[in-house]
Amino acid sequence: MTTITVVFQSGKGHTRILAEAVQKGIQQVPDVAANIFEIQGKDVRERRFSSPGLMAALDASDGIVFGCATYMGSGSAIYKAFLEAAFLPHWLEQRWKDKMAAGFTNSASQSGDKLSTLCQLMVFAMQMGMLWVGVSDLPGNNWSGGWRADINRLAT
Repeated sequence: MTTITVVFQSGKGHTRILAEAVQKGIQQVPDVAANIFEIQGKDVRERRFSSPGLMAALDASDGIVFGCATYMGSGSAIYKAFLEAAFLPHWLEQRWKDKMAAGFTNSASQSGDKLSTLCQLMVFAMQMGMLWVGVSDLPGNNWSGGWRADINRLAT
């Protein structure tokens, strides 16, 4: 069975809603299991993660979906600290090499520089030797039949 782990940080609950939707979507795929873990500020301050088995679950997963809010054109500081904590020994030992990777984010405004956060997550995944999976949906809100609620409304 394939296992995908969603690991996210949510400041006000909005990213949690997205993470749970991603988990629900994963669970609808036959023969695929989904784990979900939330990174919290205290985890980073204490340099350990409150969810027991987080790093072991990430190491054992076939794919990891990264999720965090976009603040001022970047991922949250809490999530960035998690990424940095995950770097060693995982990078040195190539624990996540060839795993599938994806990411999601949100912000208060329609654009909100979310693309820069997705790029940040993608570059991290590439540094870890992972294979980034993007959205294959065509742009939605830039033609007469498009709507602002289209999944890929900003074409990013």
